Amino acid sequence: MKVAINYRGALVKLKEGFEELGHEVVENVWDYRRYLEERIDALIFEFPTIFNMKSQSLPLMWQLKRKGIPVVVWNVDSPWHMKRLNAFRLPPLLLLRFISIYATHSLQNTSWIKGVKVLPD
Repeated sequence: MKVAINYRGALVKLKEGFEELGHEVVENVWDYRRYLEERIDALIFEFPTIFNMKSQSLPLMWQLKRKGIPVVVWNVDSPWHMKRLNAFRLPPLLLLRFISIYATHSLQNTSWIKGVKVLPD
């Protein structure tokens, strides 16, 4: 599988982990046409990057949704960090189905996130 990882800072360990599992990783692909041309199977987004680079992120997520390419988002500091702000940011993305999977480092106290399904182990 070929995955793109879009982020603000270096995520060396995440990239290495995917590569060790046998996946090809490309970094910071912002043009949705490259997803089609290079046959990128999924996008993995760092949650804050979506809003720090929203003029690029939101159009990209919309195009990927139209093309059926899943978008996985992880929020390392969730659910505690910026809870109030994230409470306004996350539900529209889920409602519009811009996000295929939303992951946090902890699922404790995530009942405030509307539209999130917690999967069993």
